[in-house]
Amino acid sequence: MAPTLPTSLRAPLPFDPALVCIAGQWRRPQGLHTLPLIDPSTGVELGRIARAGAPEIDAAVQAARCALRADEPGSWAQASPHERSLCLQRIAALVRERVDELAHLEALDAGLPVSRGRADATALARRLEGWAAQIGQTSGSAQAVMPGQTLLSWREPLGIVGLMLPTQGNLPLLGDCVGAALAAGNACIVKPAETVVLSVLAFAHICHEAGVPAGTLNVVPGLSQEAGAALVEHPGVAHVTVAGSAQTAAAVRALASRHGKDLTVLQVGSLPHLVFEDADLDRAVPELVAAAVHRSGQSLARPTCILVRRGTQAELLDRMAQRYRQLRVGPALADRDLGPMASPHRRDQVESQIAFAGESGLRLVAQGEIDTEAAGLGGYWVRPTLLTPWTAAWTRRIAVDPAGPVQVVIPFDDEDEAIALVHACEPLRGASIWTRDGARQWRLAHGLRGERISINGSDDPGTSTAAGQAPSLATWGMDLRERYTRIKSMRIQHDA
Repeated sequence: MAPTLPTSLRAPLPFDPALVCIAGQWRRPQGLHTLPLIDPSTGVELGRIARAGAPEIDAAVQAARCALRADEPGSWAQASPHERSLCLQRIAALVRERVDELAHLEALDAGLPVSRGRADATALARRLEGWAAQIGQTSGSAQAVMPGQTLLSWREPLGIVGLMLPTQGNLPLLGDCVGAALAAGNACIVKPAETVVLSVLAFAHICHEAGVPAGTLNVVPGLSQEAGAALVEHPGVAHVTVAGSAQTAAAVRALASRHGKDLTVLQVGSLPHLVFEDADLDRAVPELVAAAVHRSGQSLARPTCILVRRGTQAELLDRMAQRYRQLRVGPALADRDLGPMASPHRRDQVESQIAFAGESGLRLVAQGEIDTEAAGLGGYWVRPTLLTPWTAAWTRRIAVDPAGPVQVVIPFDDEDEAIALVHACEPLRGASIWTRDGARQWRLAHGLRGERISINGSDDPGTSTAAGQAPSLATWGMDLRERYTRIKSMRIQHDA
């Protein structure tokens, strides 16, 4: 018998979500404007969140400037690398103590199943610990450029760094981006997605409790076109990292270019899997299905297309179909395989994709089921869906549109055709290759255009089914440590 839905859906929140965090203080936005916070498992309003704008962003910038003043007692700028490392370790320790609380909050507004939320909170702690261990290892150099002259170079923090978060994956991204930025000595301003804010606000409370100096981390919820635009436009912000859809990335790029803003974009993209005839299907199939249900298919890396050698297609489809039929969709707090979509708009988009696939002649191979208890809750449910075969128009649409828990299995005859099919999945972020042939692994890794290639495993550690897999500092690459610093050089004339 299925467990009953936790009554904590109606429990009060542990803090007031209608406040912004600026200079270590919690305050209401100017004008007291708010936005509704909706539980995607029920469609019910959980409360109100702050609708911050340009005044709050400016106040956050002023607070961050104070945190970076070397003459300000107790400021982040005065903290030594060792002190910064200890601070990140304290934050990580508190995150570990509150894994269940953070998972509960992610379930409430992100619709993330509780077990997935626990994994994300643990990943946040591990990534903070990783950055803490990296502090002090930033490279520098000294060169004798000519007789009597030495050129010294080192890396120093950028200053104030902004982060615009997507609707899914907030906790790991906080570990990657805020962890790296703070480790380098920067101050941060975080603008969460307007529909998913609770875990980010909880993280700000944790940082304050860990002793992070006032103004070092500021959290300013609001709309992207208001608070987000103000963050990108503000001359006091040295760098902005934005994670989200192609449309969001394009809008932010255009705005950043007009203001000469340094920008890092973590954009939604396609991450197809290539399965060859010598693949270990016992290992591959669980990870392929796990990739589909990960965050209900709403991750930045979208594993929609499964490319398989034609002779292996029937067996792969049969194995995947068996697993799909066992998948269950339900309330996030009930901890099923999948939770709801982030919004009714996204649910409708995914359902239209499935309908378009059927109209195009694609065969529906298998679907998961929506729990009976979920049907009457008003949540944004989508059944995980496995399809085959493929037409170019449909695959291109799936690659570009906001995707959900949908995968299409596409046969290919040789490596050249497989590479062409991968490159048709745009925007392409990378690929996962399943083969035991070492020569083929190298050929494909060099022949594919994607930046992130994995062999016999998932590219995203969050989807891995392997026991004890470690969340990686290389999720976005170790260049994050350098992305939030700049090179400074000094030439010394010794005989002057």
